[in-house]
Amino acid sequence: MERIFAKMIPCILFASMAVLLLHNPARSAQPITLLFAAAEHETGPYCKAMIEYANELKEKSNGRVDVKFAFGGSLGK
Repeated sequence: MERIFAKMIPCILFASMAVLLLHNPARSAQPITLLFAAAEHETGPYCKAMIEYANELKEKSNGRVDVKFAFGGSLGK
């Protein structure tokens, strides 16, 4: 149970940040860039679900959100 909860924490944080940023009436008109970063071995169902959620958020936001993904070795580049 602890391992499942630990893997869900990034998903919960990502979703809550997206909601807070999108519904802030004082935010600028520039698109928001959200970076989703994970280790290369994180390719399980939670990671796939987060990618699907991020892409859906990008489509529904009409260009207000730009989503980028980084996995493993590409994080420091």
